[in-house]
Amino acid sequence: ALGVMFDVLMTLCKVMAPFTPYLTELMYQNLNKCISKEQSSVHWELYPDSEKRQKAEERIQKSVGRMQKVIELVRIMRDRKGRPT
Repeated sequence: ALGVMFDVLMTLCKVMAPFTPYLTELMYQNLNKCISKEQSSVHWELYPDSEKRQKAEERIQKSVGRMQKVIELVRIMRDRKGRPT
């Protein structure tokens, strides 16, 4: 959970840097203390890549779809056997 929050805050810093440079630099420097990064400023970081995230989201959506199908089939089997869901 902390790793996800760290990634979200780092991405937020990178996205907001052009609009609020001083605030995001302060946030970045404080987050940077948690890890050893070579970049000294958020303005030297690359902008987040949305295509990579979109591919990951598509993979997750397919997995969730398969999981929902399995749950639906199990419920149908329980209904046929007369067991409560």
